[in-house]
Amino acid sequence: MSNKEIFDLMRKYKWPEGAVKEARSVWGKAHYIPRQYLEQALNEIAGPDGWRVVPLNRFHEVVTQKTSSGERRMNSVTLEAVLQLGQWKDGVWVAQAEAYDCGGFAMPTLFDAHKAALSDFMQRACAKFGLGAEIFFDEDPRANPERGADTREPEPEASANGGGQPSRRDEEMANLAQVAKRAWPSEDSKGRAGKAKQFYHDVFGADKSITDMTIGELRSLADEIDKVLISGKEKA
Repeated sequence: MSNKEIFDLMRKYKWPEGAVKEARSVWGKAHYIPRQYLEQALNEIAGPDGWRVVPLNRFHEVVTQKTSSGERRMNSVTLEAVLQLGQWKDGVWVAQAEAYDCGGFAMPTLFDAHKAALSDFMQRACAKFGLGAEIFFDEDPRANPERGADTREPEPEASANGGGQPSRRDEEMANLAQVAKRAWPSEDSKGRAGKAKQFYHDVFGADKSITDMTIGELRSLADEIDKVLISGKEKA
């Protein structure tokens, strides 16, 4: 099977009911697909022995996170890896195609942070093969009849972790929203999101929407806005 044929299969993959989740925050909504569904899709398309993840580097740091109730220490993990498609021949792995990317997440326990970083990596790497790529363009994978996808209405969810409690990402986005409100009080929520995105570009030199940022990027953006636009003005 050619790389183009594999890509076409992944783009047209029919996600089972419940695979596509929706996370809501003060910045809007975003869709994501849990790692278990991505792995199942890879098993169905490439076969259980037709893909693998090759870790390149892992980075861990303990960070202090600001919350509405104070501060708490979090384990931040970044995973740099390659997702490969290929096959085993005489005990030797032969890669046919590969996608390099990084994933990162901050969680209270180191174990959960490692799992979340792998999930973040899988979401990004699979998208490079076309699998779930539409979520990075603010599209709901269920809404495209050409893929034979489920077109049901999304079920309300409080957070990206599938539970009723706010996820770490929800908390970071809420914190960023509060910081942005202090930095640009005359703007509405849409205007503040645009200002924050432009500020991120000016400071970090990258173009990213708020919903596309990792937890670490959201935290860094909020800290820089606070340092430059809020604390700096107060000191002046």
